[in-house]
Amino acid sequence: MTGKKLYDFNSHSLFELMIKTTISRVMNIGPVQRQSAISLFWQLAITAVGFASTMYFAHAVGANVMGTYFLLIAYYSVLNMISDGGFGGACPKAHQ
Repeated sequence: MTGKKLYDFNSHSLFELMIKTTISRVMNIGPVQRQSAISLFWQLAITAVGFASTMYFAHAVGANVMGTYFLLIAYYSVLNMISDGGFGGACPKAHQ
């Protein structure tokens, strides 16, 4: 074997190498697929954070408070849907 090393562990950490490899792989796919993968990743991350926070608050405040909160959110959603009359979905440009 020659004196040449495949990887010099002193110059870079393994984590940096993994990050560079992952970014390189992501950048090599097409732009639509890349944006879809990034969007999927963040949607899953936001869903996981929402689930974890719901579990934490359910444990911290108790069943009665969480039940009241979810009931108020349900009432608000129904009233918002009735008062909107469908214009929110029909005119998305007006909200921007």
